[in-house]
Amino acid sequence: MTKYNIKEKVFKTWDELYFLLELTSSKTNDKEVIMEIMKTQLSKKESWELFYERKEWHPINESQLQTNSTNILKTLILKWEELIIESYFYLQQARKSGGTLGHKIGPIWSFHKREKEKYENIILKLNIL
Repeated sequence: MTKYNIKEKVFKTWDELYFLLELTSSKTNDKEVIMEIMKTQLSKKESWELFYERKEWHPINESQLQTNSTNILKTLILKWEELIIESYFYLQQARKSGGTLGHKIGPIWSFHKREKEKYENIILKLNIL
């Protein structure tokens, strides 16, 4: 695997989360919840990519992320949890370096943590085709 810095890893994981949301949307009849999550995620992701000056986009390994229909919801939740963990590591790295970078990165971690807690139970109850 290519070695990424922590900021790149956060955004790559975020790309993978969005891909899984799109995949889930195509496999469920309960699209309203997923579309609401996707809209919020895309809006935040695009604004923070500009703010954090994201310069690299790495391709998503779709075959690695695609699972059977019964596990897609679990995979989605696990990917979201991975994003929370990666953004927390990014926050800790920023805090170690000092300055105000931690104040800029903290909102990424808190946003994902709050959104996952808000939607986790709803996602796990979706009907998958």
